[in-house]
Amino acid sequence: MRLIEHELYATSDTADIIAKALDAAIFRLLSGPLGGDQQIGSRIVESKIDVLIFFWDPLGHRSYDSDVKVLLRLAIAYNIPNACNEATADCIISSLFSGADPQAASESPTHNLLTAKEAAHYLRLPLSSLYYLVRRGQIPAIQIGGRWRIKRSSLEGYVLGKDMKVPKLSDWSWQT
Repeated sequence: MRLIEHELYATSDTADIIAKALDAAIFRLLSGPLGGDQQIGSRIVESKIDVLIFFWDPLGHRSYDSDVKVLLRLAIAYNIPNACNEATADCIISSLFSGADPQAASESPTHNLLTAKEAAHYLRLPLSSLYYLVRRGQIPAIQIGGRWRIKRSSLEGYVLGKDMKVPKLSDWSWQT
């Protein structure tokens, strides 16, 4: 299943279920009512979440319903595709993979999509210059959830085509 090629985040019990079903590593967050929903929300704000699949009971009333509402509000505000039921989740997942590049299935899971900020850092360009090149079609990019994502492999082609030195990932110095 191609879903395991992506970084998956889930709250505690859900992460255990998904990890067992997919036999894959899942980023395990806190339980939803204990802060896991907020952890997911912060990752949406940081552009680390491209799609949200969040099943909850709309007919029941829980003490953490306000947390659910905040999470869904963030997904909407940041234009993140989100599903709250199985039918919508199936639609989102199948649409993401229906037009996918067949080569992507053979790529290593470490060949993830970069955010615009990561790509700009990789190319040693100002972020505004990267956006300019993306808009002109000089750097191929896709929009997921209202955010630009760029394949690392396409950047390497861009760098090599411009006779620039390709920085190694170990050379990157990240500041938070």
